[in-house]
Amino acid sequence: MVVVLSKVLVQEPQHVPFEGLGVRTFQGDPDINTWLQVREHSFANALPPIRSWSPDDFHREIKNRHWWQPERTWFAEMDEGSGHQQVVGTVTLSMRRPEQPVVHWLAVLPAARRRGVGRLLMVQLERECWRLGHRRIVVESETGWREATAFYEQMGYEQIA
Repeated sequence: MVVVLSKVLVQEPQHVPFEGLGVRTFQGDPDINTWLQVREHSFANALPPIRSWSPDDFHREIKNRHWWQPERTWFAEMDEGSGHQQVVGTVTLSMRRPEQPVVHWLAVLPAARRRGVGRLLMVQLERECWRLGHRRIVVESETGWREATAFYEQMGYEQIA
């Protein structure tokens, strides 16, 4: 079953920096495998489980969709020292219906959770919605993914279905 949550933006979301964390956009086809790895590891123990995706699945389900734009897929990177950045999370803003932004596949590696990664990515997505003039954002999650639902509620999203 799916739970649907929504948030109305009443003011411009403020970027809150997290030390050692940065955000970048999708940078081309090599990022497909990065995205797939983050998704796979982030949902490895999810109940209900998800099926693994291939690059073809990414193309079919995301990249070839009319709503997808590479600058609206973000990666959170954690500084591991010596100039090395590890991607620890991702999120995509989709526009499934005209004028209705939807949070698509927020994924954070288990080892990076509760360190500001999800919040950083969601604020990035919300800031983009604000910039585009959208004030209502929707997110869908599995009812069994209680940790995800609790996270969205902490971010100000309320269940609507």
